[in-house]
Amino acid sequence: MYCVTPYGLRFAVAVTLLLALGCARALFAGTFESLGPQLTSRTFQATTFSKHPDGRDLLCTVMRSQPTAKLLIIDAITGQVRHTFPLRDAVGAWAATTASDGSVYIGTEPHGKLFRFIPGEDRVHDLGVALAGETHIWDLSAGADGEIFGGTYPHCRVFRYTPANGYDEPHPGRIVPGETYARSVAVDPVSRTLYIGAGVKTPHLIELDLATHTRREWPLPRRFAREQSVYQLFIAGDLLFAMVYPMQRTLVFDRRTRTLVAELETTGNYDFVSPPSPHDGRIYFLHANTLKVFNPNASADPPRDVAPARSSLAMAWLTSPGAASGPALVIFTHEGQLLRHHPITGQLEQLDTNVAEEPTIIHSLATATDGRLWMSGYLFGGAAAFDPRTGGTRQYKGISQAEAIAALGSTLYFGLYPRARIQEYDTAQPWIERGANPQQFAILEKQSRPMAMLAAPELGKLFIGTIPEYGLLGGMLAVWDVRKRTLDTFPDVVPRQSIASLAYSAGLILGGTTVQGGLGVERTEKEARLFLWDPAANQKTFETVPVAGAGIVSGLTPMADGTVWGFAQGTFFVFDLTTRRVTHTAPVLTSDFTGRAMWQDANLVVHPGGDVFAIQHDRFLRIDGRTKEITILRTGIKNKHARPIAMDATGRVYFADGVDLWRYTP
Repeated sequence: MYCVTPYGLRFAVAVTLLLALGCARALFAGTFESLGPQLTSRTFQATTFSKHPDGRDLLCTVMRSQPTAKLLIIDAITGQVRHTFPLRDAVGAWAATTASDGSVYIGTEPHGKLFRFIPGEDRVHDLGVALAGETHIWDLSAGADGEIFGGTYPHCRVFRYTPANGYDEPHPGRIVPGETYARSVAVDPVSRTLYIGAGVKTPHLIELDLATHTRREWPLPRRFAREQSVYQLFIAGDLLFAMVYPMQRTLVFDRRTRTLVAELETTGNYDFVSPPSPHDGRIYFLHANTLKVFNPNASADPPRDVAPARSSLAMAWLTSPGAASGPALVIFTHEGQLLRHHPITGQLEQLDTNVAEEPTIIHSLATATDGRLWMSGYLFGGAAAFDPRTGGTRQYKGISQAEAIAALGSTLYFGLYPRARIQEYDTAQPWIERGANPQQFAILEKQSRPMAMLAAPELGKLFIGTIPEYGLLGGMLAVWDVRKRTLDTFPDVVPRQSIASLAYSAGLILGGTTVQGGLGVERTEKEARLFLWDPAANQKTFETVPVAGAGIVSGLTPMADGTVWGFAQGTFFVFDLTTRRVTHTAPVLTSDFTGRAMWQDANLVVHPGGDVFAIQHDRFLRIDGRTKEITILRTGIKNKHARPIAMDATGRVYFADGVDLWRYTP
């Protein structure tokens, strides 16, 4: 048996009698020890501004944390945290708004719950699930008389909440048939019009008359037909700002005529434009690390650069005590800073909120050639390197979530989400945050997650397997030639399937697929494939279904005898490269992918002693290298989105359990 203690406490326990496929087997001794959290971050999400009854301006922001997200109430002038409230049953939040009565509403995930904070109180009101069956509230907008509106996933619905009457649906069912995301909402309380940005397959802009419940779709320019969604909406007088994602181009419409009057290049997925300036009515927005200003009364004029600014979670016009220049534009950034821009003087002030970092879920893990174990965090990235020789960890900031990490010589490669960006880091040179090291060298078109990365030193190449963008089926195999610095891409290697695993053996690349595409699209295929790829000819030479009915093939690992081991949705299998047949299968426990994407199921490492260790679903396994008997050494591992596992030079095995790195010594 084994013990569980709070994270960060090192311990070792003996593994005694364990279960293998439901049967007792001989004693197998080993030790587990928790190495504690390795990655920390300040992951701010949904943010809005409000006022305390005494007149103080408040910044209200959600910090994503484990096991429960937190709502922080911060003095918007001093940056001091006044209150911290846990949000029960929520790990994060994408939506926040301030109602007309000053109440702050937070829309959370993964249970689609709504929370209300009334400034001046010392608690948060749990308003329960907004709409049954909806897991995410993506956006909120404030209407009249304290009401708010929200958009949801996965059934593309909208809701209204009022303190007096609770929840109702202004439009029953999906706002766009066949779509899954109601990404953005904006309400005009005067005309009683609700605008909804939807999509994942195709962007949609919907106008809903709240009095008559009449629904009308606005036509978007045809050049945006291949984008995913209308990700953000904002109303400023007679203008409607609609940001189309992933292009991040904002369309400015005249709401009276429903005509397009301007286009802006914008950056950011949260509050991407400011409320109109109380000084002159102008609109501020961010693009290319720059705060820009747009004159809605002269929409043909190009925007003007104002000041450097990297990101925005929320913007508001606030007046500091004693300020002579009137209201200033206050911007809260992803990094936890308050920027204050004074339009009259042009002055830009910066204040850090000094919120402490918290442990981050370990999402990916790989051993570099220098012996250190590198990892990246979920959901907002960052990297860390653990040195098994010293027990020390060093963190590195400035990269987003790495779905996979691979080492080739002294170079580390990160496969980053979103937009399947590939970066390389020369470990012999200093890490420069948001600089030239690591450096991005590729963005894989129409792809989202580089889920599989394989370094093949014999070939001098890096192979990358991907999950496509939201709303799409069909991944890509990309091949990066390190010496030539050329990239070849091969989409849809297995039609309508993505690539979840890669391995190299006997001069061939082996790939394992998943029937899952990007989020927001239904699977059309029933069975995942194992395929062979000739790296010299750059073509697929063989394809098979290793386990009937399995939706994912993952954890492909070459063995010394010429076979390749892997898992197919909970079934262990052995594939003989010579005969090109599956020679052995053993069901362990079928993975249930209900409510989550089928992108990873298992990962394996081969121990120098010949045994194989694996993370499969929520289990840590030992597979006897000779008899293929499977022993479950640990269950209940909290890895919802990934199955990271690695091994150091001495044969100790590492895996992630939520925010903690664990080590197993056989």
